[in-house]
Amino acid sequence: MLNVYQTGLKKILLIFLVSIFFVEESESQGFYDWKIEREWIIGATGGTASYFGELNPDNEIEFSRPSALYFTVRRNIWNRIDGRAGIGAFYISANDERRTGEENLGSSFSGVNFELTAEGIIHLFNNEGRYYERRDFDPYLIVGVAATFINNRATLPSGERVRLDDLVTLIPEEDTFSPLAAAGILGLGFNYKLNYLFNIGFEGAWRYLTTDSFDSFNNRGSNSNSLTNDWYWIMGFRLETYLPPDIFKKKKSSKNGRIKFFRKFKRNAYWDN
Repeated sequence: MLNVYQTGLKKILLIFLVSIFFVEESESQGFYDWKIEREWIIGATGGTASYFGELNPDNEIEFSRPSALYFTVRRNIWNRIDGRAGIGAFYISANDERRTGEENLGSSFSGVNFELTAEGIIHLFNNEGRYYERRDFDPYLIVGVAATFINNRATLPSGERVRLDDLVTLIPEEDTFSPLAAAGILGLGFNYKLNYLFNIGFEGAWRYLTTDSFDSFNNRGSNSNSLTNDWYWIMGFRLETYLPPDIFKKKKSSKNGRIKFFRKFKRNAYWDN
């Protein structure tokens, strides 16, 4: 399942990069377009996701396995504050192999989960002037909220895989499960200016959930999650580009264009005669 997910991540990211190329190539036809102020920025983040809870008592962070992909759009609200919205998917898995004796719960879980985010980006330095005059190195803080759709499957000691909402009926001590949960976001990141249109960067952010059922185990065992609820960490490399300046503006009617065309046609016909 993980290999299929990673292949999908690569294909989606490739489509995103190709789309950016064609958008910017069409925009480059206007020599002075780059001087017009651009307000909207789209981006993609590819990286890893790590889970912290009952089945990860050592709080180990995943570094080597690509497992998260996010797409974002942001806009400057004030000099040092941007608003950013995003949608993403991340793969999480964990098992109980590091526990022994009674502490071993004998289970594991995995799944592709989904997330919608609303974040504030707080730049540590002022970014005055036009977009192409921005700083080369731009560190920032991330504060926000997320709506997480939990899509994990638990693997029982028998080897059977079940949805977490079905697990409630199989294990009496489990609390009522909801596939939707809110999360608070706190993180750090930075952008580096490649050219007037593109940034590359890196960021990482904690997600602290409002539920302790992300992993299907609600604080069972004395070596359980030290925090009340489960949480997870998303980090990765980012690529951003500024959208064309008039992309969200209402296009003018083509009526004026047709009138100008016919006037030019009549004028040329007159001189030809």
